[in-house]
Amino acid sequence: MSTSITKQKNEALSISLPAQLKRDLLKRAQNDNVAVSQVVAEALKKHLILKEWRDLQDIFGPALLKLGIDSDEAVEEYFG
Repeated sequence: MSTSITKQKNEALSISLPAQLKRDLLKRAQNDNVAVSQVVAEALKKHLILKEWRDLQDIFGPALLKLGIDSDEAVEEYFG
């Protein structure tokens, strides 16, 4: 079985950070033995996914509550 990995093209982005956050970022990258950009990219992906999830909850939450679906367990039970 062959697996192909498509490498995405990276683009540079310049950002400003508070000094302590920058130190924390550099320390995390060093401790994990990865590039700073990898730490930033992973954190940003998680942040964006969480924002999308919250947007979906805002959109569908009221309708789900009307159906009596008020927890993750209720979602699993209802939608299987």
